[in-house]
Amino acid sequence: MIDEHLAAYLAWSHCPGIGTVGFQKIIKAFGTAQRGWCADIGQLGEVLGMTLATRVDQFRRSWDPNFIVSRLKTEGVCVITDQDDLFPEKLKNIDGAPFILYVKVAPQVDLLELFKMPAVAIVGTRKITSYGRQVTEQIVRDLTAAGVVIVSGLMYGVDEVAHRTAMQNNGQTIGVWAGGIDSLVGTSRAGLARNLFDNGSVVISEFPVGVMPTPGMFPVRNRIVSGLSSAVVVIEASLESGSLITAGHAAAQGREVFAVPGPVTSYQSLGTAKLIQKGAYLITGAQEILETIGLGQGNGRNNESTQQVAIGDKDENEIVEILKLENKHIDELVRSTGWGIQKLTSVLSLMEVRGQIRNLGGMIYGLA
Repeated sequence: MIDEHLAAYLAWSHCPGIGTVGFQKIIKAFGTAQRGWCADIGQLGEVLGMTLATRVDQFRRSWDPNFIVSRLKTEGVCVITDQDDLFPEKLKNIDGAPFILYVKVAPQVDLLELFKMPAVAIVGTRKITSYGRQVTEQIVRDLTAAGVVIVSGLMYGVDEVAHRTAMQNNGQTIGVWAGGIDSLVGTSRAGLARNLFDNGSVVISEFPVGVMPTPGMFPVRNRIVSGLSSAVVVIEASLESGSLITAGHAAAQGREVFAVPGPVTSYQSLGTAKLIQKGAYLITGAQEILETIGLGQGNGRNNESTQQVAIGDKDENEIVEILKLENKHIDELVRSTGWGIQKLTSVLSLMEVRGQIRNLGGMIYGLA
């Protein structure tokens, strides 16, 4: 026999036109999901309006919770409501908090402990460049080594590299999907989702089984990606990238927002440049993230700004001295400075913005 509490939550989750806003109205008016589900159409009409109340009344006449529970068991999906101890504490107070989560997880995973662990969202373009791939791998590898859970959205590009790098380094990762978990089957994302499950990681969604993802669901999903995390890192992003929406959710939720600078000539770095202009942390590696969320040396923002730590006058002067002799390809600059590609690209990007140097094409730099 299905628990009445769970049955009511499942019902509201499947009910057309409700969503998180409608559900919150139900809870405010009736106190519990069960009482709201049992309310007569007139009472529902006072809360939801008669048009929606009529849709709810028609839906519940054919609603069969036992069928849904059977389907969840078949798919290996468990359900967590916002009243359960397992529900992530980080999600409870975000704007538009989900009231239910559908979770696919291996039996050996302790969800309660997983959701308590420090987590960082790694997001960005689906059209990742070789630079973006290298940066993602390095940052995720270092965060994973520090015990940080990697959160991302199970899509191509930055998402996939972040998830796979976390697993390759024996870390845990959470994939947040924008549709019913069963809708992953038979898609290009199925293999990645299966890898997460097999490697002791987690796939979650607020959407019921049977719901296919649509373009509008991805921005909605993004608030959960940021909500589960202490910080969001945008690796690469165009000006139209959905990862900028995730960054916006993060800022609204009080999470730290980090952005990786890239070549100013790269279309996939225009979005990150915009974030940095708006006040996002400019970062060159994981240490700056760890310090800011309290896992590294120092106290992050309370010391000095990340940008000042990462790039100082000495760094810029070194580039100027090298370029005084002749124009240099970025590979030559790596050898001349001895810096990693992340730091070098950050310094070059900042100096380009300031008009100190120019990208002459083909990643060859010279003094302006």
